[in-house]
Amino acid sequence: MLFRSFTYVDDFIWDKGEVQSERHKNKPYPFYQYPMNCYEHILIFHKHRLDNTRYPCPVCGTLKVNGNTQSEIGLKSWECKNSECFERSESNRGKRFSLKTIMTQGMQNDENIIPEEFIKKWRRDIVKFPPVIKINSKGENTLGHTAPFPENIPEFAIRMFSYKGEYVLDPFGGSFTSIIVAKKLERIGIGIEINKEMFRKAGIENIKRNIGEDIFSDKTVEIDEFDYE
Repeated sequence: MLFRSFTYVDDFIWDKGEVQSERHKNKPYPFYQYPMNCYEHILIFHKHRLDNTRYPCPVCGTLKVNGNTQSEIGLKSWECKNSECFERSESNRGKRFSLKTIMTQGMQNDENIIPEEFIKKWRRDIVKFPPVIKINSKGENTLGHTAPFPENIPEFAIRMFSYKGEYVLDPFGGSFTSIIVAKKLERIGIGIEINKEMFRKAGIENIKRNIGEDIFSDKTVEIDEFDYE
């Protein structure tokens, strides 16, 4: 499946269990019964963008590399041509690598190991955890957002597809859950929300509630507003 340079990779089904909804309470007669919305899909896509940047050999650091081939759509691979490189094959071929191997293998250390229990949880294609409860007993939305998602979702994406210190972008900030989780996991979160009223009502309050009031005095956190015509 290829859609605007994105290739489908995987599909996880989020089992919400008992959700906070009244939509299933219909008349107790035939033709009025419908299932309650108890699940959602978490779709994983991979973006293909051909990058012809000449990357240095990850072993010896030389820029003396030749283009090798495209190991997959949009992925340029390279071969080290330094005869004195520390890593050469039995046939005296240089190290072969790509931007993907640099990204996925360059920071494999103890600091970035994903917890075993976390991996076990997401090995299943159906994962179950409760949704965010936002309506109180008085019918009031206590979070200021119509559809906040639980931290489990961005935690999965951030742990599985980034290393500590890397950037995490959420172009639809909402209550900024992704950015909050990114900070907790020692990533650099960048959130964008076009609805300023929603940002002030839900985004800022959610950040204060989940990280702390002192977040706005933290010099590593920047919040800016822009008007576009």
